[in-house]
Amino acid sequence: MTYDIHGEWDELTGLNAPLYQDPESGFFKDWSVHDSVRTFIGQGVPAEKLVMGLPFYGRMFKQVNDSGNGLYQPFSGGGKSVSFAVLEAQYIDKNGYTRIWDDESQVPLLWNGDTIISYDDTESIGHKTDYIKAKGLGGAMIWELSQDPDEVLLTKVDEELK
Repeated sequence: MTYDIHGEWDELTGLNAPLYQDPESGFFKDWSVHDSVRTFIGQGVPAEKLVMGLPFYGRMFKQVNDSGNGLYQPFSGGGKSVSFAVLEAQYIDKNGYTRIWDDESQVPLLWNGDTIISYDDTESIGHKTDYIKAKGLGGAMIWELSQDPDEVLLTKVDEELK
């Protein structure tokens, strides 16, 4: 499971499924998809036995301090996961939300000055499928298919891992 790395249980906003750690992270000890894979392989688990989890949803944080595009800031509302279908229909570059790419972590986020949403899209899924192939991992699993009814992300995974 390489998602739900940060969510409403944290004191600061964070990335749901960063491929790599962001050196600017506000967390004392941060974690990433890469750290998880590296830990398992380092403990002797064969790479081909590892399957990377890909989230087809995002994590929303509300009432966020308006600093640093809302990332690693205190928040007082949230706890809501949002399906990729809803993100695409209502949030990605819509209704005042701007997509921001985190180069270090290789994932996007949405920000509107008050609410931040950490999610995956076809670009970040492409980086993750490249990582799966480069590391010789066993494949990918998705949480969960119903959150991408138009198969936007699923098609990307299928095309990249065939």
